[in-house]
Amino acid sequence: MADSVVFVDLPQGSDVITVQSDFWRKDQVKMVNGAWWDDERKLWTVPLAWSTCITLRGIFGKDLMVGPGLATWAWSTKSEVIDPLMELRDPANFTTPGDERLYPYQRAGTAWLKRAKGAILADEMGTGKTVQTAVALDELGDDAFPVLIVCPNTMKHVWKRELEKWCPTAKSIHVIEGSQKAKVDQIMAAAKDDHSVVIINYEYTWRVSRQAGYGQLALARGEKVEGPLNKVPFRTTVLDEAHKIKNPRAAQTRACWWLGRMPTVRYRFALTGTPVANKPDDLWALLNFIDHKAWSSKTRFVERYCMQSWNGHGGMDIIGLDPTHEEEFHKVVDPFMRRVTKEMVLTQLPPIVRERRDCEMTPKQKKAYKEMETQMFVELAEDEHLSATTVIARLTRLIQFSSAYATIPDQTSMEVELTDPSNKCDALEDLLEDLDKEPIVVFAMSKKLIMLAHSRLVKKGIECRLITGGQSPMEREQNINDFQNGKAQVILATVAAGGVGVTLTRAKTAVFLQRSWSMVDNTQAEARVHRIGSEQHDVVTIIDLVAPGTIEERMQQVLLQKKERLEEIVKDRDMLMRFLKGQED
Repeated sequence: MADSVVFVDLPQGSDVITVQSDFWRKDQVKMVNGAWWDDERKLWTVPLAWSTCITLRGIFGKDLMVGPGLATWAWSTKSEVIDPLMELRDPANFTTPGDERLYPYQRAGTAWLKRAKGAILADEMGTGKTVQTAVALDELGDDAFPVLIVCPNTMKHVWKRELEKWCPTAKSIHVIEGSQKAKVDQIMAAAKDDHSVVIINYEYTWRVSRQAGYGQLALARGEKVEGPLNKVPFRTTVLDEAHKIKNPRAAQTRACWWLGRMPTVRYRFALTGTPVANKPDDLWALLNFIDHKAWSSKTRFVERYCMQSWNGHGGMDIIGLDPTHEEEFHKVVDPFMRRVTKEMVLTQLPPIVRERRDCEMTPKQKKAYKEMETQMFVELAEDEHLSATTVIARLTRLIQFSSAYATIPDQTSMEVELTDPSNKCDALEDLLEDLDKEPIVVFAMSKKLIMLAHSRLVKKGIECRLITGGQSPMEREQNINDFQNGKAQVILATVAAGGVGVTLTRAKTAVFLQRSWSMVDNTQAEARVHRIGSEQHDVVTIIDLVAPGTIEERMQQVLLQKKERLEEIVKDRDMLMRFLKGQED
């Protein structure tokens, strides 16, 4: 073997690829995610995965010699797995037979999930990821059950309804809620039924499951102990709104990882319309979930695929994909991450028209805003003042004063209440007059602002409903139904509480009194009105009420940058070009 050659092969009966190379190439080998030195055999091993094969070729190029065992495996995997997965991602092939109640792209998505086994379903919000997954589970039958579904608290009963409709194979569905004892009893009951589904919220997973490790983070004694969830022989683990596990240090992330690594698990599905919230490395936690051996190291993922730049503090910031490895990135990720947009597949949906309406702060608000901006201190009234001791606190106060004035009813607690005058509430009332009893959805980041707006509308005799945190599932559902059935003209929601598990398609107008700093939460909120069911409208209008000359204008710029980073990761140039060509034809 020539000195420059790197020989890779898959020995018979092995589940890892062996790498034989000269010592001076060790730093190159270590670039491969999951590379490990086998001291006994005196060679490197890397995970047996499609991504590994592509990365090896990308690193060593023509110097890579592939042995017969690995060549056979790679060819078989390409022809039997990768090529079919890529075909099912292509809109030109959305002709897959299946449940006729589904749209063609949903039938293709169901087939793609079943074949991928470990997959990130990143279809845009409002395209039916829940339905596709439920049908895939039903068609997989015995091979998929028992099933674990981890989702936001507000989505638990939505999943139950969808499974009852689309997945008759699920014989018993356990929504984990109630007291601690009741929750554990429900989990243990599921262990006795081979066709059970357990639906649990993210925040509770780490209390009833062992957690996986991460880097140098030491596991506490309790984190190493198997919990009730680990005693159910799940064959499928589904993470809905899977972007919630992007923080690898979080207990709920590491619990979800472990629940995907249980030896009985065969299928791992991560569902999210926004797999990247801020930076490309957000995606790594999801990749680790669907195949932790192939994506074991975040550091190697970042070094290989992310572009970094020095920040003002002497550290490094990730600013996007590394263009030198962008093609390789899409080769390894695209087969296992599928995304369709509403524009591509739901052509019956109305276009979105975006509108910004500037609403000047009242003189009282403006004075408070300027004082907080320059002095971090505001005299609200006699013996009533508000200060900000940190940059974050000042930012919060500036956002508040951009929308309303504030008072502090109790100086001992310093709890701020938003009150009149409010430029945002004034603008909302004017807008409602212009719309002339047309149903609308109103979003804001702040619950206090939502409550202030609600109070103003009630005084004007406008029938309205609320979606906020802390509501019972029954109250929340009743308010949604009242709005959808025409019993209320306006429904007001916080971006966080109203962004998931809600359909508000009766409205063709959504108004944002405030935006969240989270691009994910904002996008989810917009999808409540622009989804299947909104085809009854000729257009869906998204209106942002913005206080000019304030921090809100900067927020708009930041959110646009975040959206561009998401599109950089999930884009598929070939698919998009085929779609556009089809539109022209």
